Amino acid sequence: MRKKITPLEFCSNIYKFPFHGLILMLTITDYNNFKVSYPIGPVYNSIKDIMADSSFFGSNMDVDNKLYVDPNTIVLPIKFEKLFPLEPRFWKKPSVHYSNNERMGLFGRLIKNYPFYKLVVTPLNYAKKTIFMSAFPYHITSGEKIIEAFMLNSDFPVDEKSKYAGIYSIEKGFHLNWQTGMLSELSFTQLQKDLH
Repeated sequence: MRKKITPLEFCSNIYKFPFHGLILMLTITDYNNFKVSYPIGPVYNSIKDIMADSSFFGSNMDVDNKLYVDPNTIVLPIKFEKLFPLEPRFWKKPSVHYSNNERMGLFGRLIKNYPFYKLVVTPLNYAKKTIFMSAFPYHITSGEKIIEAFMLNSDFPVDEKSKYAGIYSIEKGFHLNWQTGMLSELSFTQLQKDLH
């Protein structure tokens, strides 16, 4: 059972957000050859880390349901822009479940239109270490009020002690074959065919 934090502990930690990072999106295929691009949560520091996690997911996919991870992943570089202040009220009453389908839809839109999106990155304590999570992409015309609404209403896990979330710009992605390590240009035409 998790220890309940005191009111004074809310928003008391200042984490050092990475200046650069990588976001991983796996292409998962089912027995009907239907493909979806699934965003994996952590912000990665290196291609090596992405290959290790992709290999783990690839070898542990649900073979009973005939699901498999395509060797060609999508990797999106991100760059730190600024901090967004968090407030204790953000943890009072999350009322909206932030589903995997919703995350897939939001991240799917940003792949092709990356210059028009920003990414909210949040810290999460897991197994006694801090992991930075790719939480919520938003269109730049939305403004920061949408971040506040997300933090107030969403059930996405965030460290309650964190004083800030990070705002990141998204750079042009590329393909990474997690089996061979080969990098290639991200083809939007091929991506649209692959993901139906």
